[in-house]
Amino acid sequence: MLYAFSSPEVKVPLSLHNVFSKGVTIRSTYGASPMDLMQALDLLHHGKVIVNDLITHKLTLEDVGSGFRLASDGSKSLKVIIEPNK
Repeated sequence: MLYAFSSPEVKVPLSLHNVFSKGVTIRSTYGASPMDLMQALDLLHHGKVIVNDLITHKLTLEDVGSGFRLASDGSKSLKVIIEPNK
């Protein structure tokens, strides 16, 4: 899994041999455009969204499995936070 936000000029070397011989699956996601991020930050800055109200669970790293189960069931959680240093 790759998670990164970069400029269009950034290139990632990819071995097609490894993709085919090891059965690698490449998946991508769309999270937000730069404009979406700027709008979100503006909403936060002006107090239009209270982020702490969205967090339903805070778990330790030892409970990460439980966190994934909670996050996958939208009826039991909204935002699950894993706090690795707790």
